[in-house]
Amino acid sequence: MQAILFLSFLCISLAFFLPASLTLPVVASDESRRIDVSGKHAFVPPGPGDLRGPCAGLNALANHNYIPHSGLITVIQATEAPNTAWGFGGDMAMFAVVLAQMYASDDGLHISIGGAVPASDAPLTLFADRGGLSATHNHFESDSSPTRGDQYTFNGNNYDAHEPYLKSLVAALKNGSNGIINHRIERYDHSVATNPYFFYGPAPMGITTLVHLFITNVMANFDPAYPDGHFSEEGLYSLFGFTPDASGRMQYTPGHERIPENWYRRANDFTFKQAAPQILAFGRAAPHVLVPGGNMGAVNTFTPMDLGELTRGVYTEETLFAGNNSLCFVFQVLPLAMGAALFLAGGAVESALEEWACPKLGGLNEEMYDRYPGYKMKT
Repeated sequence: MQAILFLSFLCISLAFFLPASLTLPVVASDESRRIDVSGKHAFVPPGPGDLRGPCAGLNALANHNYIPHSGLITVIQATEAPNTAWGFGGDMAMFAVVLAQMYASDDGLHISIGGAVPASDAPLTLFADRGGLSATHNHFESDSSPTRGDQYTFNGNNYDAHEPYLKSLVAALKNGSNGIINHRIERYDHSVATNPYFFYGPAPMGITTLVHLFITNVMANFDPAYPDGHFSEEGLYSLFGFTPDASGRMQYTPGHERIPENWYRRANDFTFKQAAPQILAFGRAAPHVLVPGGNMGAVNTFTPMDLGELTRGVYTEETLFAGNNSLCFVFQVLPLAMGAALFLAGGAVESALEEWACPKLGGLNEEMYDRYPGYKMKT
């Protein structure tokens, strides 16, 4: 507990040193939005000892030297680089950095984008080894991830991409604006049907929703002809570490995510408020994917959490999809574990909750999680 409190203080302190570039600038010219993949940013695959993990976007940034090629990065680099290259909003970036500091950093200052940092390379170890981002399942990746496995599938490998999931994503994105919603539904249904220990708590629910939105709103190609973003099939495979072999079959090399040529960042940054209408669209099209719960030790036994019990009466099954409530719920459950997150996001989350007239949610009844085998088995 003392370590968590210290990290919260450290996170808040670092907020005063975050760069001015996080004031969400608009990138004006088309050419300035082209992501540089030449010269010092040319693709270089990871070598022995380089760290790569579950976040395709960070792996690609390391392979193109937007962050240190070693994969051991500072919190400032973790905040600046996704904004520079992808148009990842300052509020989103700071929130993600707080999560990484709390769950993946050994010293509160550095983050491994992959596994554990070798003792000989660790700048400073203040806390027990947290294993890097690869050990943060249910904090960054989670069950029913867009491209990664569940916690108790693939022999515990929940950090590498799986081609069937990516092929499904490719197919879904060909179906217009509802494609990413359809993929979200498919991945959720797959976990229910195949993983007896599928756990879908409030945080995993919010995480997987946002991660799906990041794919279409941050990693897409926003070239001048497609200002709202689009994907080529080859480009999407490249971003997730797949390349064609001599026969044309896609082969996956973990950690080899690559930004395609002529790939453009967003014209402005993707922020919490820009995500809002898309989350509401998720709720209208597939309300069940915004309700936490889990399987009960056998496939197809998904049991939703009683929202009234979970939120101590703030939300119920009847009120969750009234007005902005589903949106409020997603953004409220994520930062509850760390009060510093709202502060570090520059007040963006807090002000948005006020603007949306959200009910006040002071906490969650986390004792409910123990009813789900997949939570009790957590590592």
